[in-house]
Amino acid sequence: DSYYNLGLAYNKKDEYDIAITFHEKALKIILDKLGENHIDVANSYNKLGYIYYKKNEWDKAIEYSKKELKIRLDKQGKDNIDVADLYNNLGAAYNEKDKYDIAITFHEKALKIRVDRLGEGHIGVGSSYNNLANIYENKDEYDMAIKCYEKSLKIRLDRLGEDSEYDRAIEYCEKGLKIRLDKLGEDHIDVAKSHNKLGCIYDDKDEYDIAIEYYKKALKIRLDKQGEDNIDVADLYNSLGVSYNGKGEHDIAITFCEKALKIVLDKLGKNHIVGGHLYCNLSYAYNCKGEFSRVIEYYEKALNMYLDKCNGIYSVDLYNNLGNAYCDKGDYDKAIEYYEKPLEIRVRELDDNRDIVAIAFCNFGRVYFEKGQYERSIEEYEKALKILLKKFGEHDSSVAKSYNRLGLVWLKGKEQTDKGKEYAEKALKIFVNSKKKLEKEEKNDEAIEHFEKSLTIRLKKHHVEHPIIALSFHYLASAFKNKNELDKSIEFGQKALSLRLKKLDSNHPHIGETYVLLGDVYFINGDKSKAKKYYEDAVIIFTQIFGNQHQNTQDVKSKIKKIDQEEEKKVEFEAYIIQDEEKKTIKMKELTFEELLRHSYFCLEWKDFQKMNNENVKLQLVNMENSIIETDEAVRKEFENNSRSFKIIWTSFQRPIIIGKIKTITNALVVMIAISEYTDNTIWRNLHNVKKKDINKFQTIIQGRIKL
Repeated sequence: DSYYNLGLAYNKKDEYDIAITFHEKALKIILDKLGENHIDVANSYNKLGYIYYKKNEWDKAIEYSKKELKIRLDKQGKDNIDVADLYNNLGAAYNEKDKYDIAITFHEKALKIRVDRLGEGHIGVGSSYNNLANIYENKDEYDMAIKCYEKSLKIRLDRLGEDSEYDRAIEYCEKGLKIRLDKLGEDHIDVAKSHNKLGCIYDDKDEYDIAIEYYKKALKIRLDKQGEDNIDVADLYNSLGVSYNGKGEHDIAITFCEKALKIVLDKLGKNHIVGGHLYCNLSYAYNCKGEFSRVIEYYEKALNMYLDKCNGIYSVDLYNNLGNAYCDKGDYDKAIEYYEKPLEIRVRELDDNRDIVAIAFCNFGRVYFEKGQYERSIEEYEKALKILLKKFGEHDSSVAKSYNRLGLVWLKGKEQTDKGKEYAEKALKIFVNSKKKLEKEEKNDEAIEHFEKSLTIRLKKHHVEHPIIALSFHYLASAFKNKNELDKSIEFGQKALSLRLKKLDSNHPHIGETYVLLGDVYFINGDKSKAKKYYEDAVIIFTQIFGNQHQNTQDVKSKIKKIDQEEEKKVEFEAYIIQDEEKKTIKMKELTFEELLRHSYFCLEWKDFQKMNNENVKLQLVNMENSIIETDEAVRKEFENNSRSFKIIWTSFQRPIIIGKIKTITNALVVMIAISEYTDNTIWRNLHNVKKKDINKFQTIIQGRIKL
């Protein structure tokens, strides 16, 4: 074992001669102890053959491989995978010796075993086809080379989920293209096929510019050879549409898809299934633009074709897509209607634990969340989570997304922060696959960074005016609000609102949500009137969509009520106090004489208080017609008449001089004479206030005592 392991180590260091020395020492011991036909002897022969192959000593490599083959055929049988690998090694060595026919024989033996044991689609079978293609190319047998390359390519394309397979697939396609260019010339239809295959692979790699370049090369050849109205031309128009959509150039994508659709409808008829595929591609492009009415129109056309031509299972995705479109449009009841249709198909024709059924429950979770039915939303999301956990386990990304959705419902809908964070942290742990201790406190700076990254990604994927861009603006506004950067919050909130008003129906609930967010920001900022206006706009939408008793509607109404109550407390009645021809503004909390008098004293200056003390006068309030104001009723009447100006005058305190007994004057003539003296207010300042009393007294004497 020590010699064997040292041989492996030196082989890894590319020190082949030293590696051979140790492997030969190991081989001698194994031969002595185990005999010539032991499987461990075959393993030693394998390592020596491999090292000699790397040293380009083909004959020695073949010698050791044949020795190994004899043992393995005897011990493992002719259809063993290890035997297939040996045939492959021998084929490679004979290919290097330019003995192509012998090489082909060994590779075909390897291929047969791999197909029988691993299946036609296995990557090992693809490698055998590729090896045969290389040899046929070396023999200048190009048709056979292309045939083998294409078989290998098909297997590679089926396994393109593994990143390394893209490069191998491209390598095979480029080899095929080179052969065809050399043999057939630049404008041959088969060259167009190679360009098209390369375009497909680069499109799958999301390298859209390169994909478009190959598609256009293929299109030029086909237009020249086959004309504008050929089905293959339509296929290339469609491929170009898909790539341009991937680039985010949705209008160009739509143009190509429409060209493809026209050809297909003309050539294959209005009900051909290919037309349904193209309607789906157009729907996707319009969805990226946020034009949901067009999305629904084309998906419904596609659905009619699928229902006519296929059984129910093929319609599932279209029902789902239509449900999503109606949900995006804000028509939640219609969305539920479409989500419910495929669920019976999913459960009946699939399995109630399949992940595709979980998607249905996720859709219901989303739509009930949008409707504000949070308990039902949680119930549906938990159904989906149960299926996904059973199928994929705790660490799958689909499970993380389910945790994230549940966290959002608990956080935003139920306003239970701890529960929301619990689910969010489970999701984050799966996404980052990290053992680090997760932060327990949400950081607004990190939230803002996350939403800004999300916005950048969405701008690459979607049209700049897609409603999902507005979603990023909305979340940024919310994050800046939480950070108390209100100007930034208003900036992004207005961007979200502007885009949503432009792209969504006027009563879409997402517009209402942005109204509420802006209302909250302006409320915090102290601008209650603007806040109330946004809240009122939100109530109109929520009432239309959810009804008056819905929680969303009631929540916003409570915000308006709060503002109204605060405003009522802060109501101020503006009035004016005039003194010495100087007009001063006052703001009263209530319409009472006491409140008016209090504010009047606040208008006085120090010299006025000195006057009151020195001249024994008091402050008296009159209206602009010199009527005395001294009751609450008089104050309210002035405001009702919209006469809110009051004058300050000074009146003397009465100090009657009493000598002996008080005498009541009952002579009417004396009283009448006294009244006649009232004209001189400079002498008898106090008489102004008693004039009415004296007149009443005069009337009492004349009428009551004299009987006149």
